[in-house]
Amino acid sequence: MRVLLQGIAGGVGGAQTAFRRLADFLFDEGHEVGILAISMADGELPARQKEALLCRLPHSSRGVRGTLAKAAGVGRAAFLARRFAPDVFVSIGLARTANSVGRALQEPCFKFAQDFIFDRPLDDPLLKGAAAAFDGLACQTQSMAAAFRKGGFDACPINWLPCFPDAPAEGCAKQARPWDGQVRLAYFGRLEQHKGLDALLEALASAGDAAGFSLDIWGSGREERNLNALRVQLGIAQSVQLRGAYPGGVEGARMMCTYDAIALPSTGCEGLPLILLEAMAYGIPFLATDVGAIRDCCQDNPDAILAQPRLDAIAGGLRELARRFESGELCPDRLRDYYRRRFSYEVMAERWRECLRAPQAFFAQAP
Repeated sequence: MRVLLQGIAGGVGGAQTAFRRLADFLFDEGHEVGILAISMADGELPARQKEALLCRLPHSSRGVRGTLAKAAGVGRAAFLARRFAPDVFVSIGLARTANSVGRALQEPCFKFAQDFIFDRPLDDPLLKGAAAAFDGLACQTQSMAAAFRKGGFDACPINWLPCFPDAPAEGCAKQARPWDGQVRLAYFGRLEQHKGLDALLEALASAGDAAGFSLDIWGSGREERNLNALRVQLGIAQSVQLRGAYPGGVEGARMMCTYDAIALPSTGCEGLPLILLEAMAYGIPFLATDVGAIRDCCQDNPDAILAQPRLDAIAGGLRELARRFESGELCPDRLRDYYRRRFSYEVMAERWRECLRAPQAFFAQAP
């Protein structure tokens, strides 16, 4: 099958990871792949994906010259997409450029876009544009697709398709350790306002919580300066450190496995964050907030704590995490088994195989 794939190639966010891992899956399955990469540099693409590159598009444009250059690039991408003549076109994420390419491709090509935002407003221009340009909309989880339907979305067929996280590094696994009165927490991701890190710091500082916890914050973003100031203001600068960019590969996996738990205190704009799947693959428990589709990986999961995205609830979640750790209730082996049964590569791959065998019939099904 000839599959045309568009997405953001550079960076460490969930959408970028999903794009790269889906491309790897398509190659491994023997499909002929063409790539339209939203990327700033050739070096952001691995060798195998660079060989399949049809066109590179800028992530954004500035000024009249930049706008004209981007418009010309989108026109070239549409031309190259038609020449590639795909059987299926997949856009990882919603984007105006993908809508333009989708409108340029005609039958028998089946076109769908994958969205990562839970309960996106139905009047969102990106959603309306995608519904008009594509034959189907894919959501990251079953609950996301069901929420769209419950909200009245009927502009195009909808079903769910998972996002592949980074594969767990071989030989890396979280090991249980005896309680010593301390819980080593880590956050991995962008430092943005909707990630709720300010609430997490305040929760650590409240009610003496910081006395039993340390937190390493890995990543960068617009909130870095504010978080640095807040940890000093709250008097927890000794127990909360901003570590910058986190390493990848085996080095990053080994480092991740040294922590007792992962924290993800998001307040919105989430689907099912891939960092939680990666943590589960290594057997690392986590505390997360009940936003987006995060609940999907907490159901029947005794090694996950789900809190409402409020300061008091996050503080309560921290206390519950410490209690479970102290009592020995957390089990890395059990969490890894939970991941294998529900979110492993083979589970996700089979869902994608079902879609690609008959895309039109797949999207005609109820989510």
